[in-house]
Amino acid sequence: MQGLHQFIPTEVKATYINQLLRVGFDTLDFGSFVSPKAIPQMRDTAEVLSKLDLHASRTKLLAIVANERCAEEA
Repeated sequence: MQGLHQFIPTEVKATYINQLLRVGFDTLDFGSFVSPKAIPQMRDTAEVLSKLDLHASRTKLLAIVANERCAEEA
């Protein structure tokens, strides 16, 4: 998603990722904590994470963290 120029709404991302969580993948890359100037598509990663239904899933989540400031945000 990060390479797409048109912003995908947060709800659409969360719905899609929740569907992937139900599949039961071992690991799922769900977003990146990076500068919104560098990768605008990932500016809502924290909000997407808050909308994920993790209760019934054993899938491990993976996110890219660009630097210490972004790690604090994550």
